[in-house]
Amino acid sequence: MKITRAEPHPVLRHIVRSFEERRVDLASTVLSCPAAPRPQQILAFHLAQPFRVRVNGAPARNVPETVVVGPQTFPRAHLYLSGEIHVFNILFQPAGLNRLIGIDMRSLADRAARASDVMGKSAARLSDAVRLASSFPERVRAAEQWLYRALDDRAPLDEAIGFCIEPTDHSVRTDSC
Repeated sequence: MKITRAEPHPVLRHIVRSFEERRVDLASTVLSCPAAPRPQQILAFHLAQPFRVRVNGAPARNVPETVVVGPQTFPRAHLYLSGEIHVFNILFQPAGLNRLIGIDMRSLADRAARASDVMGKSAARLSDAVRLASSFPERVRAAEQWLYRALDDRAPLDEAIGFCIEPTDHSVRTDSC
């Protein structure tokens, strides 16, 4: 499997950890693996054959072409890959989607959802831009342009997530920050 990675522009690093692309042609071979627990959210664009996933023993089904995968707290999903695999991922910081679009991060825990169900109509514009790009650097550029617009368009958020707030009572000190 060929894996290509790129770091986001410094302005976006508080939201995006990295961009990643995975490519392999498995032909008729089926690769099966558990989805590992992890804290970050992933926005995945399946540019060829989508993965199949089995969750908690249910029958396997195709994942949406553009899917938001929330933080995984335990290995509940099992992935099946076959055929031509080409997936472009935006790997968000653990609180990245909250900072970007204000989504309650608990709503995505141990879940995956069609991107348009989570992000609305703008997910289709992003998906189209990524799919029209002819190379990994162009897909990164398309994603970054969408992220800049999303940052400009966002409503003011409670920026306390991910930041340490000093206590107002200076007689009380904590070392948790």
